[in-house]
Amino acid sequence: MAGGKETPRQKMIGMMYLVLTALLALNVSKEILDAFIAIDKGLHKTNATLDARAQSSLDALASAVEKDPAKAQKFHEKGKEVSAMMDQMDVYIEQFKAHVMAASMKGNKDGKGWEGYMENETSAISLEKEKDGKPIITKPDENQNNTTLLVGKDPRKPITTPWSANELKVKLEQMRDNLKGITLQTATGTTWTVSDALKANLDEAFTHGMETEGKDKKEVTWETKHFYHVPLAALITYLSKIQTDVKKAEGDVLAELQAGINAKDIKFTDVTVAVVPSTSYVLQGEEFTAEIYLAAFNRTSTSNVYIGGQFTEMPSDTVKFDPKNAAQTLTTEGDGKARFKVSTGGMSLGDHGYRGMIEYTKPDGTVDQIPFNIPTFTVAQPACVVSPTQMNVFYRGLDNPVEISVPGVDVNKIKPSISSGTLSPGAKKGEYIVKPANSSTEAIISVVANVNGKDVQVGEKKFRVKPIPTPIPRFQGKTPMDNNIAKSSAIAGAGIEAKMENFDFEVTATVKSFVMVFTKDGQVIDKASSGNKLTDDQKQMISRMKPGERLYVEKIVAKMPDGQDRNLPNLSLRITN
Repeated sequence: MAGGKETPRQKMIGMMYLVLTALLALNVSKEILDAFIAIDKGLHKTNATLDARAQSSLDALASAVEKDPAKAQKFHEKGKEVSAMMDQMDVYIEQFKAHVMAASMKGNKDGKGWEGYMENETSAISLEKEKDGKPIITKPDENQNNTTLLVGKDPRKPITTPWSANELKVKLEQMRDNLKGITLQTATGTTWTVSDALKANLDEAFTHGMETEGKDKKEVTWETKHFYHVPLAALITYLSKIQTDVKKAEGDVLAELQAGINAKDIKFTDVTVAVVPSTSYVLQGEEFTAEIYLAAFNRTSTSNVYIGGQFTEMPSDTVKFDPKNAAQTLTTEGDGKARFKVSTGGMSLGDHGYRGMIEYTKPDGTVDQIPFNIPTFTVAQPACVVSPTQMNVFYRGLDNPVEISVPGVDVNKIKPSISSGTLSPGAKKGEYIVKPANSSTEAIISVVANVNGKDVQVGEKKFRVKPIPTPIPRFQGKTPMDNNIAKSSAIAGAGIEAKMENFDFEVTATVKSFVMVFTKDGQVIDKASSGNKLTDDQKQMISRMKPGERLYVEKIVAKMPDGQDRNLPNLSLRITN
């Protein structure tokens, strides 16, 4: 996205980007995928609220035509054009989701069969949708097939085929340019255009150039950063976030068209109230803020704003109430806006909204009141994301990489610590290296984040600490599970190896010593080696063995990466022809 000072809405978008980055760990936990499903559900609610806001502005434009058709007709017609264009974009994104689901779920790398993932003609199924009591989306962590569909094999050269990330980018930027270019001739002969502030907001939301990632700030395309090997649940949530941007842009443009009807001759007889929350998602303990103002106002007068009862679901009606019963009374400032703030520290987790009423003085001196509802916002518990990039345990003696992030907080403002062992910065931004203590059986990573200038304890996660598994000894590819070895193979053997099996880390263990035991003429003969190679004596004894005799390798000692010596299992092999 474009640079510049971040608005509260853009900070929320930044939070989403951090969550997506956390999910790119090699193992994505079910809890994190479930969190994405919950966030996607919350975004659907936000989008429904934004749809209602846009429809309210469109209805107001239609009402204005009835009162003054000469002045309002062109604004209403332009509003319908904007609404139709944005509806078309919304349906495209829903179909885009269905293509991504088909690619991940069916393995169709071109998205074929996407129609089966549409709830109806305009809406894709949700991540939590079930059939016969079972989730329809059973592969929320799939990222191979959707990468082929959206970006292709080479992240440096994203594909431009239908339903690719590049096609989505092109459509979003075309939509942006169409909105920025809206003009119309007013009844007075002047040319009306969208404001410079709105154009800047559209550029901020829908400009997708090169971006940087990693400690070395390597440049990558927007398509690669946000769609390359991203789990299905994260992709669908990110697309819902894009829809939120689209719907907010529609509401902003319609609101300006509505205000443009009486831009020069404000009449409070046509007044409407605007409520703009800074965000729909806040952490428990943070402050929720919203701007409440008249769409048209008089700078020489002030209005009173009364905040009333709270609700958890957006009501379908607006209700007046006695100002004496208001929980808060606000006064509009010089720009006509009243700032509503409330702490979420004592609130329960979930959705919250408020009823309100604005009181103003008409040009004829009479006082009128307009009720309104502040859209619901979600209060969420502070959470940290600690993602082990290789295993869900830490191993003594190894560098255990983890990625640590906090949704909504810059990684530079995160202070992680560990209860046992050491935690040091890794090669990449947000990555750390854990070295647990040799005596510990568990380690707890605690995370403190600087939020709004204060250090806040945001969470902790417990990990088991285990020793490195014992490697398996091998002689000419034979292990303790094998019984026989050809004499020719035994004679060709160079030494004893120690191999790790089914272990995700690259671990090298070196055999320090071993003893070969031979039975000859009723005597037990031991031949020792002080390294991992066969001695000349051992080779000579092997060459004298006959088919049916047994070769024993005992007292195998290997040096582990943590510097400790480990005794390995014995080998017992019968010589064959």
